[in-house]
Amino acid sequence: RYDGKEESEGKEESEQLPEPLVLGDERRAGLFRKEIELEEFWRLSNYGEGGMASAVDTGRSPHPAIPEERNAGRKDLSGTGLDDGMRHGTHVSGIMAAGLKFMLDGASGASEKIWPFMGAGPLLKALMIKIFPSHERRKERVRKFGKRKLIVPFFESNSTEDDFIAALFEVDKSAKENGIDRGVASNHSYGAPFGSKREAVALGKLVKPKKEGGLGSLPVASKGNSGPAKNSIGYPAGYSNVIAVGAVYVDKKDRIRFSHFGSIGHAKDPITSLLNLGPGILAPGGDAWDDPAKKIFKDGVTSMNSAQGDPDATIQANEVLVEGRPLALNLSGTSMSGPYVAAIVEILALGWSKIVKQAGSDEEFTVDRAAYVLEKTARDLGYMHDLESAGLVQSAQAWRLMEQLAKETVDGKGQVLDGFKDYAQAVHAGMTPGTEGAPQQKLLELLKSSDWLARLYATLGFINHPVRAGPELETLLQTLAKESEPRVRRAIYEALAYQTNSAVRDQILDSLKLSDSGVEPEDLFKAYVLTRKQQVRQIRDDQSSSVIPAKAGIQVRPQEEAELDARVREHDGKNGEN
Repeated sequence: RYDGKEESEGKEESEQLPEPLVLGDERRAGLFRKEIELEEFWRLSNYGEGGMASAVDTGRSPHPAIPEERNAGRKDLSGTGLDDGMRHGTHVSGIMAAGLKFMLDGASGASEKIWPFMGAGPLLKALMIKIFPSHERRKERVRKFGKRKLIVPFFESNSTEDDFIAALFEVDKSAKENGIDRGVASNHSYGAPFGSKREAVALGKLVKPKKEGGLGSLPVASKGNSGPAKNSIGYPAGYSNVIAVGAVYVDKKDRIRFSHFGSIGHAKDPITSLLNLGPGILAPGGDAWDDPAKKIFKDGVTSMNSAQGDPDATIQANEVLVEGRPLALNLSGTSMSGPYVAAIVEILALGWSKIVKQAGSDEEFTVDRAAYVLEKTARDLGYMHDLESAGLVQSAQAWRLMEQLAKETVDGKGQVLDGFKDYAQAVHAGMTPGTEGAPQQKLLELLKSSDWLARLYATLGFINHPVRAGPELETLLQTLAKESEPRVRRAIYEALAYQTNSAVRDQILDSLKLSDSGVEPEDLFKAYVLTRKQQVRQIRDDQSSSVIPAKAGIQVRPQEEAELDARVREHDGKNGEN
């Protein structure tokens, strides 16, 4: 079941599936905080005090959860005023910077109350750069899973690439106005299905450290809600120097699941035309199942509501009362997961700056350093890399790794620093055109790195740079046999699935054998490689007439097809949680 539900034996196919149990808003918010270690992260980082949560969005309406003393500014690039008629930007800002408490005006005066939906950085200042118009019609994209409907609302985009680049300049300018002299993180919960070479080149310059003439920008962007279509990640998340964020939700058994609408795969680099294998992470974004009351975000992320929002029956049905007032709102999407990570990255950058300054160093917290500490400490959820990237963000562990990397960077030596250098080389080699050297050789060398994240990106590099039959492929297969990190093993299977050379395919198919007894989880990944092939080698014997086309568009022997079907059915029955 797509929603993790169990169905009783003998249930009629025509019966309507019952609605899944939905967690209460405050309990769900608490589970999200626990799953990404926010409360421990706050204790380590002093709640982000001294940093700035920068959102590039639809505006931010005044809200008691972000008092005026934490307002870092509201700027309008859309020409439609500061109000947030779409509610999206206010909600995103709350995920980043809503405080622990708020002041509520009443008949007997103002009183302090607990705000139950605090942001990832409760003491961050909040900046809003508005690039979308105040009033824009909401649309719905409907996807069907059996008899269930997934409703993914979206807004018609009127932003351009100029808005994205201009917003990064405005964020840097606002940081200086607020006394911040380093590069800051910014959240971009929007996207387009295509990128541009001009934008990619400009972005590459802006993310450079300030001492190298850049802005030190740390852009974080939502992957998009176009899943499960393959390679459906939008831009700016599709650029290699942007931290791309996918979404998860909590099911009825309090388990973290990949959100059904989440974009997956890899975007194409507009400069090199290679697939972007760069940084990615998951964070809470909710899910969006339809129900009769149109509360389609009932298992979403709860955050601040805009008091200036346009009338919208569906949105209003998802409002949440706090102290009897519609101060909060449930929304779902990767738009909601991005701001969690952007706030965490900003707080990590703040902590890094303090450490290196105390040591007398001018080393800056860059996108690749941010990506390394986030991905290296992420929690594996068991999905293929093109779904989960490195896994679910773990903010407290990321903070500790950032501290270690900062100290070793200042000292110029250390195990963490060595691992980061290997990681950076692997990412670079995987996305460097083959005409600029021999990336395969570098990737093979990095498969020996002691850092598992470096080995993972070295493996993914073979998606862009196909492995050659013979010793090269044998090295990759030997790495698979010895590798202990599950994420690297799955990445190897993913890289193998992309190989198209007939000699390489034959060598892969000779090597990947399903287990003889029982159904092992590893068999599913082997099957993934086999079914991803556009064409399996022709059977070169007297049985060639028995080769039949399978549903996935490959060719297999009839007994192999039956065996695969039986194993998948058996695994589904025994291991539904996987």
